[in-house]
Amino acid sequence: MEIHIGQLIKARLEETGMKKSEFARRINRTSQNVYDIFQRKSIDTDLLATISHVLDCNFFEPYSMAQQLQYPNLPMANEMAQRYGSMANMAVALATSEQELSSCRERTEQLGKEIVYLSEINALLKTK
Repeated sequence: MEIHIGQLIKARLEETGMKKSEFARRINRTSQNVYDIFQRKSIDTDLLATISHVLDCNFFEPYSMAQQLQYPNLPMANEMAQRYGSMANMAVALATSEQELSSCRERTEQLGKEIVYLSEINALLKTK
């Protein structure tokens, strides 16, 4: 069973109604990269984890399901599918944590600038 991950990502993006430019911004890629992603049959797992988070969809799951269908009599297939599903969930959680951390860093930097600015205003007010 062949999985064309790019088509799955494109379909999910269309389902969400998110604009391609917004999607590109959220995954830190250019719009042209997004169109390239739609053409891919395979994708880097870090990028897939980020895309899974942004589109709120576990794109690792089709691979687990394909393995179960391909090897239904293999005792470990079910266990492996669960393990990979868990790993996919962990990868999505990690990508989420990294994005939240980045957001916190940006906000902290912004607040630091505001503190400096307010201190300067306070100093000016005290001199008057």
